[in-house]
Amino acid sequence: MANSSTNLLSLTTSLCLCFLACYTVVALQQQNKCQIESLCALEPIGQIWDLNDEQLRCANVAVSRHVIEPKGLLLPTYNSAPMLVYALKGSPQQLQGRKGEKGFQDQHQKLRHFREGDVLAMPTGVAHWCYNPGETQLVLFVVHDISNPDNQLDQFVRDLFLAGNPGKPEYNLFQVTETEILAKVYGVSMETARMLQSKDDKRGAVVKVENELELRMLLKFNNEEEQSKPSGNCLEESICALRFTQNIGDLTQADIYTHEGGWISTASISNLPMLRYIRLSAQRGYLYEGAIISPHWNMNAHSIVYVIRGSARVQVIGTSNKPIFSGVIRAGQVLIIPQSYAAVVVAGSQGFKWVSFKTSEDPKVSMVAGLGSVMRSMPEGVLVNVYKHIPRVEVRKLKYNREGFTILRPWPTAEAKVSA
Repeated sequence: MANSSTNLLSLTTSLCLCFLACYTVVALQQQNKCQIESLCALEPIGQIWDLNDEQLRCANVAVSRHVIEPKGLLLPTYNSAPMLVYALKGSPQQLQGRKGEKGFQDQHQKLRHFREGDVLAMPTGVAHWCYNPGETQLVLFVVHDISNPDNQLDQFVRDLFLAGNPGKPEYNLFQVTETEILAKVYGVSMETARMLQSKDDKRGAVVKVENELELRMLLKFNNEEEQSKPSGNCLEESICALRFTQNIGDLTQADIYTHEGGWISTASISNLPMLRYIRLSAQRGYLYEGAIISPHWNMNAHSIVYVIRGSARVQVIGTSNKPIFSGVIRAGQVLIIPQSYAAVVVAGSQGFKWVSFKTSEDPKVSMVAGLGSVMRSMPEGVLVNVYKHIPRVEVRKLKYNREGFTILRPWPTAEAKVSA
């Protein structure tokens, strides 16, 4: 009996040690994902950014673009991770409903009409499609949160299609389902089931609609509440009742504005409650030439910055004795700014237009200069002592010279004033 108890104790101890060792390895792997010594502006490969890049792995996101030509239809799909979409370009025309066959009226899901400047939230596993009825390209910037608890597969995102032949690594899930089973499931002929599999369809992930797209429902911009009530085809009625979109591209809706510096508009849980399911938020801004975003750090999120137009000089400060990024970012590039790393942005000669996604539905930022900054909040006596060689009169300037909040107007240096 004693030997049995000893063996059991040894086995239990071994299992505990094994568990602790495994847990330590997983924890270290999680920590090491953000051990970044330097950052760089990321370029896409085609329309997709490399998911294996250490900067994207640090932020736990997947980043891509969709370009949909006029009358283009993005195939129905669903994803293994939630996503947030920003409409970079395109103002789709209003969709016009058409009558169906005599005596038959089609029934389908809610339609949500969005336009340039809109943020669209899409929960995990929700089937969706996108049609561009306008006369110009529709360009979408997409960020998936692969660390979201709803993504239980792995640290990647899966795009699963319900039609067509999008090509590797994505497939139409009907293609690998037995034809006979499909025929029985839908109550159709074998020939129709084979057509459903779309094995000979070479059109890719976006197809061209030859005639008008027949839709029964009509949805006006930003007025989803006027649409008829859901007919029970939603997995979660509480989700279907929520707004999926918020426009952040309109200057009149800006949260922060200064006539000398620019403006910023934000979509977060406060104005788009759907984001509680997505765990992402978005910010759209424009800086005039020479304007500055005050040095700051994200308190609870990483930032994924996409440059829409213009350029900016950016410095990102981490834990080393030199900036981990110091350079210019330009249109079409992505820059990851990790949580707690301080960043300062100065707009270039053509201004700086950007959209940034943050890995929190309720992001919080700490500013270093201007109204509401940590410098403004510290007592003068503390600053005099921590900055040993700065006279008290100059300390007061550090605290009170800048009245801007987040956006600071261009400010000439002492050298510039002398040369002028």
